[in-house]
Amino acid sequence: MPCGYKQRMRAWIGKFVAGVGVVHCFVGLVVFRGIFADVVRDGLVNTVTWQPEGAFALGRADAFWFMAIGLFWVLLGALIDHCERAGQPLPGFLGWALGALALTGGLMMPPSGWWWFLIPALALLRRNRHAEIAITNDAERDVVEALVSTPSNPRLERTGRPMLRHGRAVLAAGRSTAGR
Repeated sequence: MPCGYKQRMRAWIGKFVAGVGVVHCFVGLVVFRGIFADVVRDGLVNTVTWQPEGAFALGRADAFWFMAIGLFWVLLGALIDHCERAGQPLPGFLGWALGALALTGGLMMPPSGWWWFLIPALALLRRNRHAEIAITNDAERDVVEALVSTPSNPRLERTGRPMLRHGRAVLAAGRSTAGR
């Protein structure tokens, strides 16, 4: 593995997101069971329309998008879980975006499941903050050494393995070489 988390992290964030998606789909099947029965009876093809169903009425488009977003959460959770198990770092924006989505959805619809996404969002932000990516090839090592080391940095020479953490070189023991 060319790069990955310094220490193997427990893979639970993706399972959590996928679990919320599965629960979302289950609730959708229960709440919209009559609508889905009508859709199947009408032959599935061209059965979802954008016509308003009336004030506060739940229509076929509502049922479709409710299930689609649940399946999206399952797919996103599976992707996050794959990356976690492979030791691949997740992009830092993912935690921020998931948190912003959770707050926006939760504030607009307080009695909803949007609040559950604050848990994985905060976990992703925390994990990315503490992630240290090992520099494994000579080209990466040369770039890091040129950027952060002095001509004779005994700490870097002693370990021989610089690490990156938020753009700073970090020793294998976890001490920063920046500013030394």
